[in-house]
Amino acid sequence: HGVRRVYGVQDPRGSRLVLHGWFASPEPFYDGPLETEAVESALTDVLDPLMESLGDHDVFPQLTGHMAVCMYAPGAGGKASKVRVLTESMRVHPSEEDPAGAREVVARAVLEALAECEFPASETGEDTFIVLPLQFE
Repeated sequence: HGVRRVYGVQDPRGSRLVLHGWFASPEPFYDGPLETEAVESALTDVLDPLMESLGDHDVFPQLTGHMAVCMYAPGAGGKASKVRVLTESMRVHPSEEDPAGAREVVARAVLEALAECEFPASETGEDTFIVLPLQFE
């Protein structure tokens, strides 16, 4: 939808705010020939230990927020490819000394773990595109 431009107001306290994004809880999205169960099984194999290790705040910084990651499950089977962060809105706990570094440490751990995700071959040999929303609390 469109939003009309507001003229005259220069103070943000007197202006309008427009939010774009999800208005429901984000859910994983898969586009391709792999069955949902095959994708979820492969993801669970790496996400369960990853989330457990990220919960150890002696090793990883404490964050809250959202990260969306995308990747491809290769049609021939094997490890995920083109794993990257689409967006993130993570906030670092005030006790962390380096907020940007803390977000980078967690993002790197997520990307490295998901890159190790092993997918079965698809019946058609085509890749499956995956978008995975992650919530940190």
